[in-house]
Amino acid sequence: MSRWLRLAVVALTGVVFGLGFLLANHPLVALAGFLLAGGWLLVAWRVPGGNPAVDGLGLLAFVGLAAWGLFVALSAWIALLGLLLALAAWDLMHFVRRQGEALDEASDARMERTHLTRLGLALGIGLVLGGLALVVRVSLDFVVALGIGILAIAALSRLVVAFNRR
Repeated sequence: MSRWLRLAVVALTGVVFGLGFLLANHPLVALAGFLLAGGWLLVAWRVPGGNPAVDGLGLLAFVGLAAWGLFVALSAWIALLGLLLALAAWDLMHFVRRQGEALDEASDARMERTHLTRLGLALGIGLVLGGLALVVRVSLDFVVALGIGILAIAALSRLVVAFNRR
């Protein structure tokens, strides 16, 4: 299932950015979003195991597209949704490569179920926290923001270690 899901998520990422830029009245950038997704899909379709370099470039291109969109007045909600979808697409591309190394179908299905559950949880938390950041306005000075960032990175690294121990 994740083999087709990865292609669907890449396509959906392109559609979100493309339609978002069309609604923001930037048709050339919308075309770029559609073409980025199309190129990524073409490589993913032609190379069944995927290409890590292309996947990384695809994620980077969509992050750049979101940043450009915020610069030219794209809705922050569309940028957030597009970023989450691009991250999901990149993660699923990486997962499909790892899934090819599974020993048997039972472990393959279990690994897919576990991964998709964790991915859904991460995307849900990202959407909630990103939406909260878009709704709530708080002014912080640089030192406080830097301290919060360092604490967040430490907490996330502990969370990743805890997930990997399971």
